[in-house]
This record gives sequence, structure tokens and C-alpha cells, in this order.
Amino acid sequence: MNVNVRKVIHDDIENSRFYIIIDEAKDEEKKMIIILWFVDKYRFIREPFVHVVNMNNTTIMILKQEVCNVLSRYDLFEEYIWGQ
Repeated sequence: MNVNVRKVIHDDIENSRFYIIIDEAKDEEKKMIIILWFVDKYRFIREPFVHVVNMNNTTIMILKQEVCNVLSRYDLFEEYIWGQ
């Protein structure tokens, strides 16, 4: 994803709480789709499409690591996750 898009998402969330939605793609390849849901600084509900991860292994530890990797790309912290 473009660095400017990442910055906009990060700036919109700031230090707010957010929900993370994780789903799998229903095709031959194993893909995990990560979506953030949050209320931005203007009090609008936002649900930007965030990231698709190709998964060879879907154990819970691998899933957690991939989610942490995506959050770090956006400079977001796990402790701000409000729900999933």
C-alpha cells in the first residue's frame, strides 16, 4: 500500500481505539484480509481496506504475527485494539 495512504490512515486514527476485522479469502490461495474499523477525528465511522496477507500456515501464532506486522506498518499499537 502507498506510504501516503498509510499515513492518512494513521493520522485519522491517531491514538483512538479501533476494531480489527480479519477474514479469509475463499479462493485456492490462503489469504487473510485485515480491515480496520474506527471513528475518525471528525467522528465519522471509517472502515478502510487495509491489507491482504498470503498465508501458507494458519496457526494462531502465525496469524498473530502477521496482524502485528500489519499494525506496525501503520504505526498502530496492539493495546489500542478495542475489539475484533
